[in-house]
Amino acid sequence: MQKTDFNRDWTVQKDGSNEILHVNLPDDAMIREERSKENKTASASAYFAGGKYIYTKIFDLSENETRQTLILEFEAVYQNATVFLNGRQVAEHPYGYTNFFVDITGKVIAGTNELKVVADNADVPNSRWYSGSGIYREVHLYRSGSSYIRPEGLKVQIVDLNTIHIFTDAVMQPDEKIVLEIFNDTGKSYLPKAQMSPSPSQMHTSGLPKILIYIPARQPFYKMELPLILPEPLSESVPFPGEKMDFL
Repeated sequence: MQKTDFNRDWTVQKDGSNEILHVNLPDDAMIREERSKENKTASASAYFAGGKYIYTKIFDLSENETRQTLILEFEAVYQNATVFLNGRQVAEHPYGYTNFFVDITGKVIAGTNELKVVADNADVPNSRWYSGSGIYREVHLYRSGSSYIRPEGLKVQIVDLNTIHIFTDAVMQPDEKIVLEIFNDTGKSYLPKAQMSPSPSQMHTSGLPKILIYIPARQPFYKMELPLILPEPLSESVPFPGEKMDFL
């Protein structure tokens, strides 16, 4: 999938306030609050007040873009996040320290869209340290055609110096395939192309003949590419849905 920055040109408004601020993410709304020894957060959050904050982003999409697979990633929102798209709730994520994905495929419209994220950190104290409030990590938009390897859908486990396991989580059709190829740090093919199982959620085991291990004086690395091969050429309007990963 093609990963793009979705951090610019947001607004944030505290619930109950008329003040609207223009911000780029990441943003900590707590740091703008008044500090008082009367605040329930006490010393753990440096006496800053908690609150409920509404983040809004307006973005435009073409007719072609609305037909793509579109997935948002929020690296973290503190906390009790509720996500709305064009007035409709599409996700919620209560925990404030983990990332989460929101599939907005088929929920967007051609033209202007409104994305709204409510971060509710009003129920304080809830942390033993300064937590901040709001969308305090980055937001990304992933785009692809109808077949793709999911975000975080490629994992490599090095079993030993001779064996690796490759795990993939993909959305694909029965006549499509994933091809594995590994290159060394000079760009030469280290392992010939190998077709992986057609299962969309799969593990593939590959041997590593004469692999160079990492030492400070010599820093070899290997690049893995897993293009998702479709039976027909991809449209120019659809990003190539393969994955790349450096390892070792």
